[in-house]
Amino acid sequence: MNAYCCKVCWSVYRPDAEGDRCYLASCSGGEIIILDEGLLQVCEILNGKGYFTRFCCSGHAHQRYPRTYVQFDLACAFKTLPAGFSALTRYNPYAKTKITTVSKYFSCRELSKVELQLELFQAAIDLLKWADSLESFDEEYGYVK
Repeated sequence: MNAYCCKVCWSVYRPDAEGDRCYLASCSGGEIIILDEGLLQVCEILNGKGYFTRFCCSGHAHQRYPRTYVQFDLACAFKTLPAGFSALTRYNPYAKTKITTVSKYFSCRELSKVELQLELFQAAIDLLKWADSLESFDEEYGYVK
């Protein structure tokens, strides 16, 4: 399920607010974005630490090739990743810069739908713990402090 929230203060909004600006007096009018509700807290933590996210998905048990991922606005060299996750840095021609995606792929052939859904939930938990453990991103040097 999708969540619509302000990318500055992380207040959650109704679905028809996507693309609008946050109206809270305590906020600087951040853009309201759409993201995967299962990774809302992960993205809030990552963005708060300077790892600005572009896209994310906690995965879907009905997909043929399910995966959990978070894509970042810039290339990031992480010292650690959650178990089973990998990082891929590539050039994004639309953004005209290198970006990093942290992903975990699942095999739906080896797992029942229930087992797969539990694995997807666990991947979201693992990402949350990992995000919480990261130090802040140093944009000047382009690496984790």
